[in-house]
Amino acid sequence: MFGEISAHGILPVAVPGSMVERDQRRWRVEDWNARRDLYPTVDLWQECLGDNWPMDAHTLSVMLDRPQPWAKHFVVRDGKTNTLLGFAATYAIQAGAVEDRYVIGSLACLMVLPSRRNLGIGLSLHDHVMKFLKTGVDPTLRQAQLGSIFPRFFPGLPTNIPRRQQAWFRHRGWKLPPAGQGTCSDVFADLTSFKVPVEVMRPHQEAGVTFRPVEPEEFDKVMEFEIANFTKYPGWIEAHQALKDTDHVGDLMVAVDKEGKYLASAIAYSPMENNPIARLLPWPRLIGIFKS
Repeated sequence: MFGEISAHGILPVAVPGSMVERDQRRWRVEDWNARRDLYPTVDLWQECLGDNWPMDAHTLSVMLDRPQPWAKHFVVRDGKTNTLLGFAATYAIQAGAVEDRYVIGSLACLMVLPSRRNLGIGLSLHDHVMKFLKTGVDPTLRQAQLGSIFPRFFPGLPTNIPRRQQAWFRHRGWKLPPAGQGTCSDVFADLTSFKVPVEVMRPHQEAGVTFRPVEPEEFDKVMEFEIANFTKYPGWIEAHQALKDTDHVGDLMVAVDKEGKYLASAIAYSPMENNPIARLLPWPRLIGIFKS
């Protein structure tokens, strides 16, 4: 393009991941501080995601204020006005069998003020997060994922965000499933007047299977069942252990055969209660609040 003339300028375009793009990142990334940043982060959330995913300060505080390095978050702010311009949340969680435990790191959420996008703020946050996950969490960390398990804002990238935003994450190297494939959904239902259909329960009753809450004195035995069968599911064991020594052990339900053998388990909770699981999954409570 320039022949024998040496070019010293920089065009205002960049290929994602190129040296030009890296040179354009001039944003300072700071640790998120609950006292200073909570309410500005709520405002940022409402600006970016509030139309589909409304958030309040109490819920966000509960979701974010957790021990490090298992939860650590970052912000970018305007150096002149101190306005919060971008935010990223990270979590880490153990996974794998008992004899081979390892850590999964999560980029749980990344937001940039709409009026300040395409300036490198999101890229600065993203690269800072990835460096932190690789070096600042745990030496047994094996993988990073987009979205989180427990706590969970989203299990992955929401499918209803604009395509250009999905493309942004693809350009950062994240592998996203094709449209309509590989999606994960959190679902909830109003059980106020729900009754289990007779035809569903009859075969279990005839086989001598009973469904009941767990008693506090059998909690350790139930945990043996969980560890023996479900350790490979990230966060599952920890979610059950969080119920120990609380008033919510009875929220753990089991299916038991005639000999007293555990066949299945589930955690049932009301999103309006103080159950530890309710603090990990915000949407049942929030959607109920904002729709009422």
